[in-house]
Amino acid sequence: NLAGVLGGALVEDGVVDVDLTYKIETMGCQMNQADSERMEGQLMSLGIRPLLEDETVTKSSGLFEETVKESKRKPDVIVLNTCSIRDHAEQKVYSY
Repeated sequence: NLAGVLGGALVEDGVVDVDLTYKIETMGCQMNQADSERMEGQLMSLGIRPLLEDETVTKSSGLFEETVKESKRKPDVIVLNTCSIRDHAEQKVYSY
């Protein structure tokens, strides 16, 4: 069951028909990794799933002739988690 503000936005007439994905990039110490794991749990509790590495999306277009294109899917939510205490981790974000 989806909850909270975002959860309410994902439900229409009691039916969930949105497939949202996320990607978390963690830079820094083991505390950052633990924070990322907590955020991952919160995203999953909202019904947002991790994006698979080789996941693609298929799009159809054209009024008279059907054209199908397949491309690499991009995450709907991107979390970049870094440590502001350690300068090295912060500089790594800027060079990313």
